[in-house]
Amino acid sequence: MWIYKILEDLPTPPDRFFDLANKHIQEKSWGVDLHGLHKKYEDRVVLKDGKQVGFTFHYYQALNEDFTNWCHENIHPEAFDCGIRFCDGDRGPYLAPHTDIKRDIAIMYLLDPGGEDAKTVWYQEHGKDLVRGRQVHANDFSNLDVVETIKFPTNTWVALNTLILHGVENVTGVRTAFQLSANKDIW
Repeated sequence: MWIYKILEDLPTPPDRFFDLANKHIQEKSWGVDLHGLHKKYEDRVVLKDGKQVGFTFHYYQALNEDFTNWCHENIHPEAFDCGIRFCDGDRGPYLAPHTDIKRDIAIMYLLDPGGEDAKTVWYQEHGKDLVRGRQVHANDFSNLDVVETIKFPTNTWVALNTLILHGVENVTGVRTAFQLSANKDIW
């Protein structure tokens, strides 16, 4: 069972995609309020040390067909939801523990970690299997053991097992990455 993989042999995205991502970031053209709370999270309460804490969540923005085609040819032939993802630490320092909704693997090229100390963490909930499946949330950190922690390098492709509870801690800025989704491990 793997938790994450650094994919050093994959190519750097062409400059045109960085330019497009920067345009989205500068113009805030992803079409959502990064400071607002998506309706599906309105009732979620996350506890750390017995106290309610603020948390953030990802927004997805497709780039274009050119990016999707490039990803299919160079990264993963069955990738879907090829685009950029943002989460904003102004909402809170945690991308709270969860498994993903419709993917088993996230393939990420981190552009901005969202803070000097931002780190990706995998957890195991007390009394539960490590691999949980999709759409699982854990809301109380006191019920979790840390399995793995890493500060991913920027400008490097990585694969994350998203069927294990995971999140990001210490997000203070806007965490930004090219991200693809996959359900088949080809590495």
